[in-house]
Amino acid sequence: MPEPTPALPAGYQGRPATADDVLAIHRLVAKCERALHGRAQTDPGGIAADFNRPGLVPESDTLLVHDGVGRLAARARVNRRSEVDIHPVHRGRGLGAALLDWAEARARRAGSEGIVQTVPGDDAHAVALLRSTCTLWTHSDTGALTLYLRVGMTVRRSSTVFRTPRPARPT
Repeated sequence: MPEPTPALPAGYQGRPATADDVLAIHRLVAKCERALHGRAQTDPGGIAADFNRPGLVPESDTLLVHDGVGRLAARARVNRRSEVDIHPVHRGRGLGAALLDWAEARARRAGSEGIVQTVPGDDAHAVALLRSTCTLWTHSDTGALTLYLRVGMTVRRSSTVFRTPRPARPT
Protein backbone atom coordinates (compact mmCIF):
# COMPACT_ATOMS: atom_id res chain seq x y z
CA MET A 1 0.00 0.00 0.00
CA PRO A 2 1.41 3.45 -0.87
CA GLU A 3 2.57 5.75 1.92
CA PRO A 4 0.29 8.72 2.49
CA THR A 5 1.31 11.65 0.31
CA PRO A 6 2.43 14.60 2.44
CA ALA A 7 0.75 17.97 2.30
CA LEU A 8 2.54 19.60 -0.63
CA PRO A 9 2.66 23.28 -1.59
CA ALA A 10 -0.12 24.43 -3.91
CA GLY A 11 0.34 23.32 -7.51
CA TYR A 12 2.27 20.11 -6.75
CA GLN A 13 1.11 16.50 -6.84
CA GLY A 14 2.83 13.43 -5.40
CA ARG A 15 2.85 9.72 -6.23
CA PRO A 16 5.13 6.71 -5.72
CA ALA A 17 7.91 6.12 -8.25
CA THR A 18 8.01 3.14 -10.60
CA ALA A 19 10.76 1.61 -12.71
CA ASP A 20 9.29 3.55 -15.65
CA ASP A 21 10.42 6.77 -13.92
CA VAL A 22 14.16 5.95 -13.93
CA LEU A 23 15.11 8.32 -16.77
CA ALA A 24 13.07 11.21 -15.36
CA ILE A 25 14.60 10.66 -11.90
CA HIS A 26 18.06 10.53 -13.47
CA ARG A 27 17.46 13.87 -15.23
CA LEU A 28 16.33 15.42 -11.94
CA VAL A 29 19.32 14.12 -9.96
CA ALA A 30 21.75 15.14 -12.72
CA LYS A 31 20.28 18.66 -12.78
CA CYS A 32 20.75 18.90 -9.00
CA GLU A 33 24.34 17.64 -9.25
CA ARG A 34 25.19 20.11 -12.01
CA ALA A 35 23.79 22.95 -9.90
CA LEU A 36 26.03 21.95 -6.97
CA HIS A 37 29.17 20.58 -8.64
CA GLY A 38 29.04 21.87 -12.20
CA ARG A 39 28.73 18.33 -13.54
CA ALA A 40 26.52 15.27 -13.14
CA GLN A 41 27.91 12.16 -11.49
CA THR A 42 24.86 9.91 -11.39
CA ASP A 43 24.00 7.56 -14.21
CA PRO A 44 20.65 5.96 -15.08
CA GLY A 45 21.99 2.52 -14.07
CA GLY A 46 22.54 3.73 -10.52
CA ILE A 47 19.00 5.04 -10.33
CA ALA A 48 17.66 1.76 -11.75
CA ALA A 49 19.68 -0.18 -9.17
CA ASP A 50 17.86 1.69 -6.40
CA PHE A 51 14.66 -0.09 -7.43
CA ASN A 52 16.36 -3.45 -6.77
CA ARG A 53 17.72 -2.64 -3.31
CA PRO A 54 16.83 -5.31 -0.78
CA GLY A 55 13.80 -4.27 1.22
CA LEU A 56 12.84 -1.33 -1.00
CA VAL A 57 9.13 -1.29 -1.80
CA PRO A 58 8.69 1.49 -4.38
CA GLU A 59 4.96 1.84 -3.68
CA SER A 60 5.64 2.87 -0.09
CA ASP A 61 9.33 3.87 -0.02
CA THR A 62 9.44 6.39 -2.87
CA LEU A 63 7.71 9.64 -3.67
CA LEU A 64 7.81 11.75 -6.82
CA VAL A 65 6.48 15.30 -6.87
CA HIS A 66 5.35 16.89 -10.14
CA ASP A 67 4.56 20.52 -10.80
CA GLY A 68 1.30 21.81 -12.24
CA VAL A 69 2.27 20.93 -15.82
CA GLY A 70 3.53 17.44 -14.98
CA ARG A 71 7.30 18.07 -14.78
CA LEU A 72 9.24 16.20 -12.11
CA ALA A 73 10.10 18.76 -9.42
CA ALA A 74 11.36 16.55 -6.58
CA ARG A 75 11.81 13.01 -5.37
CA ALA A 76 12.42 11.11 -2.15
CA ARG A 77 13.45 7.54 -1.41
CA VAL A 78 13.66 5.82 1.97
CA ASN A 79 15.51 2.53 2.46
CA ARG A 80 18.75 1.83 4.32
CA ARG A 81 19.67 5.34 3.23
CA SER A 82 17.33 8.07 2.15
CA GLU A 83 17.58 10.53 -0.69
CA VAL A 84 15.73 13.79 -1.25
CA ASP A 85 16.33 15.81 -4.41
CA ILE A 86 14.61 19.09 -5.31
CA HIS A 87 15.02 20.54 -8.81
CA PRO A 88 16.91 23.86 -8.51
CA VAL A 89 14.03 25.94 -9.90
CA HIS A 90 11.64 24.46 -7.33
CA ARG A 91 13.79 25.10 -4.24
CA GLY A 92 12.59 27.47 -1.56
CA ARG A 93 8.92 26.57 -2.01
CA GLY A 94 8.49 24.11 0.85
CA LEU A 95 8.97 20.89 -1.12
CA GLY A 96 12.13 19.90 0.72
CA ALA A 97 10.57 20.29 4.15
CA ALA A 98 7.53 18.29 3.04
CA LEU A 99 9.70 15.48 1.62
CA LEU A 100 11.93 15.39 4.69
CA ASP A 101 8.85 15.06 6.90
CA TRP A 102 7.54 12.31 4.62
CA ALA A 103 10.89 10.46 4.62
CA GLU A 104 11.19 10.60 8.39
CA ALA A 105 7.59 9.46 8.91
CA ARG A 106 8.06 6.63 6.41
CA ALA A 107 11.27 5.50 8.10
CA ARG A 108 9.57 5.49 11.50
CA ARG A 109 6.61 3.47 10.18
CA ALA A 110 9.13 1.00 8.78
CA GLY A 111 10.73 0.65 12.24
CA SER A 112 13.70 3.04 11.97
CA GLU A 113 14.53 5.73 14.51
CA GLY A 114 15.16 8.25 11.75
CA ILE A 115 16.62 8.68 8.30
CA VAL A 116 20.18 8.20 7.11
CA GLN A 117 21.62 10.23 4.26
CA THR A 118 25.25 11.13 3.47
CA VAL A 119 26.25 14.65 2.42
CA PRO A 120 29.57 15.73 0.87
CA GLY A 121 31.74 17.63 3.32
CA ASP A 122 32.40 20.40 0.77
CA ASP A 123 28.72 21.39 0.74
CA ALA A 124 29.17 24.10 3.38
CA HIS A 125 25.49 25.08 3.44
CA ALA A 126 24.43 21.48 3.93
CA VAL A 127 26.98 20.89 6.68
CA ALA A 128 25.87 24.08 8.45
CA LEU A 129 22.21 22.98 8.20
CA LEU A 130 22.90 19.60 9.72
CA ARG A 131 25.00 21.09 12.48
CA SER A 132 22.18 23.40 13.47
CA THR A 133 19.29 21.10 14.26
CA CYS A 134 18.97 17.57 12.90
CA THR A 135 19.81 14.07 13.96
CA LEU A 136 20.50 12.89 10.44
CA TRP A 137 23.39 11.18 8.71
CA THR A 138 23.23 12.28 5.14
CA HIS A 139 24.93 12.06 1.75
CA SER A 140 23.74 14.00 -1.19
CA ASP A 141 25.71 15.28 -4.13
CA THR A 142 22.61 17.27 -4.98
CA GLY A 143 22.83 20.03 -2.39
CA ALA A 144 20.13 18.69 -0.07
CA LEU A 145 22.19 19.45 3.02
CA THR A 146 21.38 23.15 2.64
CA LEU A 147 17.72 22.27 3.05
CA TYR A 148 18.37 20.07 6.09
CA LEU A 149 20.20 22.88 7.85
CA ARG A 150 17.50 25.39 6.91
CA VAL A 151 14.76 23.23 8.47
CA GLY A 152 16.66 23.00 11.74
CA MET A 153 18.62 19.75 11.66
CA THR A 154 22.00 19.30 13.41
CA VAL A 155 25.05 17.17 12.60
CA ARG A 156 26.15 14.52 15.11
CA ARG A 157 28.81 13.06 12.89
CA SER A 158 30.17 13.87 9.46
CA SER A 159 32.54 12.21 7.07
CA THR A 160 34.25 12.95 3.84
CA VAL A 161 34.48 10.55 0.94
CA PHE A 162 37.66 10.89 -1.08
CA ARG A 163 37.54 9.92 -4.73
CA THR A 164 40.45 9.47 -7.06
CA PRO A 165 40.11 9.05 -10.77
CA ARG A 166 40.65 5.56 -12.04
CA PRO A 167 43.58 5.19 -14.40
CA ALA A 168 42.57 4.57 -17.97
CA ARG A 169 42.56 0.93 -18.94
CA PRO A 170 44.86 -0.03 -21.80
CA THR A 171 42.93 -0.69 -24.98
